[in-house]
This record gives sequence, C-alpha cells and structure tokens, in this order.
Amino acid sequence: MRAMLPACLILALFCATPALAQDDSPPLILEKMGLMFVGGRPTAMPGGGRFGGGGKQTQIAGQAPVHYLIPPAKARAGKRPVVMIPGMGLTSYLYLGTPDGREAWAQTFAKAGYPVYVFDEPNNAISGFEVARFTSTETPPRIMLWANESIWRRWGIGPEPGVPAENTRFPVAQIDQLQASMTPIMGGFSRGGGRRGGGRPGGRSSGPADGAKAEAGTPVAENPKVSALLQLLEKIGPATLLAHSAAGSTAFEAARQRPDLVKAIVAIEVAGSPSAADDLQNFSQIQFLGVYGDNFDLRPMAGRLEASRNMAKAITAAGGRGEVISLPEIGVHGNSHLMMQDNNNQEIARMILQRLEN
Repeated sequence: MRAMLPACLILALFCATPALAQDDSPPLILEKMGLMFVGGRPTAMPGGGRFGGGGKQTQIAGQAPVHYLIPPAKARAGKRPVVMIPGMGLTSYLYLGTPDGREAWAQTFAKAGYPVYVFDEPNNAISGFEVARFTSTETPPRIMLWANESIWRRWGIGPEPGVPAENTRFPVAQIDQLQASMTPIMGGFSRGGGRRGGGRPGGRSSGPADGAKAEAGTPVAENPKVSALLQLLEKIGPATLLAHSAAGSTAFEAARQRPDLVKAIVAIEVAGSPSAADDLQNFSQIQFLGVYGDNFDLRPMAGRLEASRNMAKAITAAGGRGEVISLPEIGVHGNSHLMMQDNNNQEIARMILQRLEN
C-alpha cells in the first residue's frame, strides 16, 4: 500500500512558487488553509432573485470573507493569531499577493508561526452587495471605487499618473495588477473623486466621513465590518489586529468593544486614531505599533503620523507598550501607502515581527 504524504507536506508542495524558489526562501508549510465567512445575515431579494426556490427569495448580506493560513501546531505554539485588515476599497489581495509576484505578508507571518486571518470588507463588492437596496424605490446606496489615476499621488507612488517617484519602492511596472484588484464599496459617502476614472489626482477620495461607520448615520455598534470582525475574534480568540489606512477605525472600535480579544494593534498609516484622554484609556493595556512611510509631500499622512505618535506616548505613559516606526527616520526611504506590497515588504515585516515577538 502506497504511503500517504502528510497534510503539511502536501500544502508545502502546493504553496511553493517559482518566485519563492528563485530567492531561496523556505517553503510555506501549513496545517490548513482556506476561506470562511463571518458576519452576514439573511435578507430579502425583492425583484432580484432567481425563481425556483419557492415564493420567498433571500440572500446573505454583510458577510466578510476571511482567508486563513494556519501553521503546524509546533510552529504556532505560544503565538496569537494575526488578523490583517485592508483599507477602504482594497481587498485581501493587499496581504495575499504583490503585483510582481513576491511573497506577501500573509505568507511571511505564517512562516513565522502566526495563524493568519486576512479579512475582507463586508461592504466591498467582493463580499456581495445587498440586492434589495439597489432594486428598491428609495434612493440607492452610493458606490465608491478608487480611480486608477488618483492612487498615484494619494498613495505616494508618484507625483502624477504614470510618473513614479524617484525613490519609489512600489512595483510600478506591474501596477495593473493592483488596479485590477480594487473593488467597489457600498455606503453613504462624502463628495469626492474616488470613482474609477474620475476625480483629480491627489484629491480626496469618496469615503466615509468617519471611517468607523459603514454608511452615513449608521451607529458604530451596528457597523457590519466591526460586527464581522468581532465575530471572527470570538471564533479564534485574542489576536493582534494589523490594520491598514481606514481600517484603523474598525480595529480601534473592536478594541473598545472587546478589549479582552484585542491584544495588539499594528497600525499601517491608519485613520481614526483615538485622541481624547478618556478614549485613550481604553488602549492602555494593548501593544500599539504604528508604521509610516515617506513622500508626505505627495500624500496627506502627516496628521495620521502625529496622531499615532500621540497614541503611542499615551499608552507608554500608562504603562503599556506603544511605538511608532517612521521608516525614513531609520533610513528606509521610498515606501508607499501600500508598504506591504513595496519591494522591501519583507524588511518591514521583519521589523513588525521583531516587535511582536519581543
């Protein structure tokens, strides 16, 4: 009888890619990997369903797809899960791949022994829009989509479309892969130029006035993104949240509501950093790490950096662990807003992992 290969070895064979073989990095060995859904609720589909299932037509809406990569038990011993959350209008691709095919942060953290869960926004098209909201006679929801042009300056890739910054670390030759991954997001948005093909380069994108709210007028406690994230944390236990950009507001709100389930927040150029003294007390027992790139002359990140530094100081003063890494201040230049896809993403990942493991 032919011997069966262990499951971990089979996964390692499938996960080894030519790019990994070329740079001689070790193979990714996992106990299991897959996709699950959290959040979501049944909702009616008036006028939008396919007949044949009975008189009542329903769908699931508000669900968040979550990719998971679980290392073997021995490798992950003593290491809490890491939940990676992309910013507004971006998907799990931000952490699962790079435009030029290098290893991404999800794989890097899993290789270091961390169970990794990559979270997708419940209000993204990739998650499934609520059909009834588009077929009703009421005003339909607004749809936001990043423009291919506006991301160059807004995210620090270059001063204008097609013109990379001299020191850019983003793989601009393959930027079409990033653009193809960007997805519409549903909600009530302020006026701006975020729609694909519209807006002025470098202008404010269409987006929630408050990143912690899924749509205008929705209480934070009812935000489907926060609700889905909390449901995930209830399944996997206390975790580190690695949040990007507008997802910072979601991570902070999850920590406010369930401080027992959020042990650390890694904030990649986030929005929504708490500033009020009474609010900052909610975060005194967590580890906080902010990470920022440069080219601030191209993009409005100085205020976010200051807010993260104030938060780190407040946490440290309260006896917790707060730190901000400003990459240019330690001689690492040219990083974009999407530093997890820049060509030095492994160097940045090692800095983050070192802090988490200490």
